[in-house]
Amino acid sequence: TVCTDDNPCTQDLCVPETGCDFPAEGPLTSCGEPFSHGQGICEDTACTPTCDDGYQSCDGDWDNGCEVNIAGDSANCGECGAACEDGWFCLDGQCSNSCGDKTPCGDVCVDLATDPLHCGACDAEPCDSGAAGDLAVCVDGACGQVSCEDDQWDANGDPTDGCEYPCVSTGAETCDGED
Repeated sequence: TVCTDDNPCTQDLCVPETGCDFPAEGPLTSCGEPFSHGQGICEDTACTPTCDDGYQSCDGDWDNGCEVNIAGDSANCGECGAACEDGWFCLDGQCSNSCGDKTPCGDVCVDLATDPLHCGACDAEPCDSGAAGDLAVCVDGACGQVSCEDDQWDANGDPTDGCEYPCVSTGAETCDGED
Protein backbone atom coordinates (compact mmCIF):
# COMPACT_ATOMS: atom_id res chain seq x y z
CA THR A 1 0.00 0.00 0.00
CA VAL A 2 1.43 3.39 -0.96
CA CYS A 3 1.48 6.06 1.75
CA THR A 4 -1.22 8.66 1.03
CA ASP A 5 -3.31 11.18 2.98
CA ASP A 6 -5.97 8.46 3.27
CA ASN A 7 -3.38 5.94 4.46
CA PRO A 8 -0.70 7.87 6.40
CA CYS A 9 0.84 4.70 7.89
CA THR A 10 -0.04 5.63 11.44
CA GLN A 11 0.04 1.96 12.42
CA ASP A 12 2.78 0.85 10.04
CA LEU A 13 6.17 2.14 9.00
CA CYS A 14 6.08 4.58 6.11
CA VAL A 15 8.51 3.95 3.27
CA PRO A 16 7.61 6.67 0.73
CA GLU A 17 9.08 4.81 -2.26
CA THR A 18 7.09 1.61 -1.71
CA GLY A 19 4.45 2.37 0.90
CA CYS A 20 3.94 0.87 4.32
CA ASP A 21 6.33 -1.64 5.78
CA PHE A 22 6.17 -3.99 8.78
CA PRO A 23 3.94 -3.23 11.82
CA ALA A 24 5.00 -0.73 14.47
CA GLU A 25 3.29 1.32 17.14
CA GLY A 26 2.06 4.91 17.20
CA PRO A 27 1.66 7.74 14.70
CA LEU A 28 5.33 8.80 14.77
CA THR A 29 7.11 5.59 13.85
CA SER A 30 10.57 5.07 12.41
CA CYS A 31 11.13 4.70 8.68
CA GLY A 32 14.02 4.46 6.28
CA GLU A 33 17.49 3.19 7.09
CA PRO A 34 18.91 3.88 10.57
CA PHE A 35 21.62 6.52 10.79
CA SER A 36 23.94 7.79 13.50
CA HIS A 37 22.19 9.59 16.36
CA GLY A 38 18.81 9.82 14.66
CA GLN A 39 16.15 8.15 12.60
CA GLY A 40 13.55 8.82 9.98
CA ILE A 41 10.13 9.66 11.42
CA CYS A 42 6.97 9.02 9.41
CA GLU A 43 5.10 12.33 9.35
CA ASP A 44 2.28 13.18 6.94
CA THR A 45 3.14 10.21 4.67
CA ALA A 46 6.79 11.27 4.32
CA CYS A 47 9.92 9.94 5.97
CA THR A 48 11.54 12.95 7.69
CA PRO A 49 15.12 12.66 9.08
CA THR A 50 15.10 13.54 12.80
CA CYS A 51 18.05 13.86 15.19
CA ASP A 52 18.17 12.48 18.72
CA ASP A 53 18.15 15.05 21.54
CA GLY A 54 21.54 16.74 21.81
CA TYR A 55 22.58 15.98 18.22
CA GLN A 56 22.28 17.89 14.93
CA SER A 57 23.17 17.39 11.30
CA CYS A 58 25.25 20.53 10.93
CA ASP A 59 26.37 19.65 7.41
CA GLY A 60 22.85 18.72 6.22
CA ASP A 61 24.17 15.37 4.91
CA TRP A 62 21.86 12.63 6.20
CA ASP A 63 24.20 9.95 4.87
CA ASN A 64 26.49 10.60 7.86
CA GLY A 65 23.54 11.09 10.20
CA CYS A 66 23.35 13.60 13.01
CA GLU A 67 27.11 13.92 13.23
CA VAL A 68 27.45 16.67 15.85
CA ASN A 69 26.91 16.36 19.59
CA ILE A 70 25.81 19.96 20.24
CA ALA A 71 25.93 19.27 23.99
CA GLY A 72 29.70 18.68 23.88
CA ASP A 73 31.19 20.02 20.62
CA SER A 74 33.07 23.28 21.23
CA ALA A 75 32.72 24.24 17.53
CA ASN A 76 28.92 23.73 17.62
CA CYS A 77 27.96 24.34 21.24
CA GLY A 78 24.20 24.27 21.78
CA GLU A 79 23.56 24.76 18.06
CA CYS A 80 25.33 24.37 14.74
CA GLY A 81 28.02 27.01 14.18
CA ALA A 82 28.05 28.37 17.76
CA ALA A 83 31.77 28.10 18.62
CA CYS A 84 33.24 28.49 22.09
CA GLU A 85 36.27 30.71 22.68
CA ASP A 86 39.68 29.07 22.24
CA GLY A 87 40.52 26.92 25.25
CA TRP A 88 36.90 26.70 26.40
CA PHE A 89 34.77 23.55 26.46
CA CYS A 90 31.20 22.85 25.51
CA LEU A 91 29.53 21.40 28.60
CA ASP A 92 25.86 20.44 28.31
CA GLY A 93 25.41 22.81 25.35
CA GLN A 94 26.98 25.82 27.11
CA CYS A 95 30.51 27.21 26.73
CA SER A 96 32.58 26.83 29.91
CA ASN A 97 36.20 27.42 30.89
CA SER A 98 36.25 24.09 32.81
CA CYS A 99 34.82 20.58 32.56
CA GLY A 100 33.27 20.65 36.02
CA ASP A 101 33.25 17.08 37.39
CA LYS A 102 34.18 15.61 33.99
CA THR A 103 37.65 15.02 32.54
CA PRO A 104 39.04 17.12 29.68
CA CYS A 105 40.01 14.82 26.78
CA GLY A 106 41.36 17.04 24.05
CA ASP A 107 38.63 19.60 23.42
CA VAL A 108 35.77 17.57 24.95
CA CYS A 109 34.63 16.90 28.52
CA VAL A 110 33.91 13.24 29.31
CA ASP A 111 32.94 11.01 32.21
CA LEU A 112 35.61 8.30 32.07
CA ALA A 113 33.41 6.02 34.20
CA THR A 114 30.46 5.98 31.76
CA ASP A 115 31.53 7.25 28.30
CA PRO A 116 31.76 4.27 25.87
CA LEU A 117 34.08 6.27 23.58
CA HIS A 118 36.53 7.11 26.41
CA CYS A 119 35.94 4.27 28.86
CA GLY A 120 38.50 4.46 31.67
CA ALA A 121 40.92 6.77 29.82
CA CYS A 122 40.93 9.57 27.26
CA ASP A 123 42.88 7.46 24.76
CA ALA A 124 40.96 4.19 25.33
CA GLU A 125 39.57 2.27 22.36
CA PRO A 126 35.78 2.72 22.02
CA CYS A 127 33.73 -0.05 23.62
CA ASP A 128 32.53 -2.73 21.20
CA SER A 129 28.86 -3.76 21.11
CA GLY A 130 29.71 -7.32 20.02
CA ALA A 131 26.66 -8.94 18.42
CA ALA A 132 23.70 -7.23 16.74
CA GLY A 133 21.00 -6.61 19.33
CA ASP A 134 23.58 -5.79 22.00
CA LEU A 135 24.74 -2.35 23.10
CA ALA A 136 28.23 -1.32 24.20
CA VAL A 137 28.31 0.30 27.64
CA CYS A 138 30.93 1.70 29.97
CA VAL A 139 30.34 0.96 33.66
CA ASP A 140 32.79 2.18 36.30
CA GLY A 141 35.43 2.66 33.58
CA ALA A 142 35.11 -0.86 32.11
CA CYS A 143 33.53 -1.82 28.78
CA GLY A 144 30.67 -4.29 28.62
CA GLN A 145 27.54 -5.16 26.65
CA VAL A 146 23.86 -5.20 27.46
CA SER A 147 20.97 -6.49 25.40
CA CYS A 148 18.67 -4.02 23.70
CA GLU A 149 14.99 -3.93 24.66
CA ASP A 150 12.56 -5.97 22.58
CA ASP A 151 12.11 -4.64 19.04
CA GLN A 152 15.13 -2.25 19.37
CA TRP A 153 18.53 -2.91 17.79
CA ASP A 154 21.99 -1.35 17.63
CA ALA A 155 22.19 -1.51 13.84
CA ASN A 156 25.05 0.97 13.35
CA GLY A 157 27.38 -0.26 16.13
CA ASP A 158 27.74 3.28 17.54
CA PRO A 159 27.68 3.01 21.35
CA THR A 160 26.75 6.67 21.78
CA ASP A 161 23.28 6.46 20.21
CA GLY A 162 22.08 3.31 21.94
CA CYS A 163 19.68 0.84 20.43
CA GLU A 164 18.69 3.32 17.72
CA TYR A 165 16.90 1.02 15.29
CA PRO A 166 13.28 0.09 16.07
CA CYS A 167 12.41 -3.11 14.26
CA VAL A 168 9.86 -5.88 14.56
CA SER A 169 11.24 -9.06 13.03
CA THR A 170 8.58 -10.50 10.74
CA GLY A 171 9.09 -12.85 7.82
CA ALA A 172 12.06 -11.77 5.71
CA GLU A 173 12.90 -8.82 8.03
CA THR A 174 16.00 -9.68 10.06
CA CYS A 175 16.44 -6.28 11.75
CA ASP A 176 19.90 -5.67 10.39
CA GLY A 177 19.12 -2.31 8.76
CA GLU A 178 19.77 -3.77 5.31
CA ASP A 179 16.56 -5.49 4.27
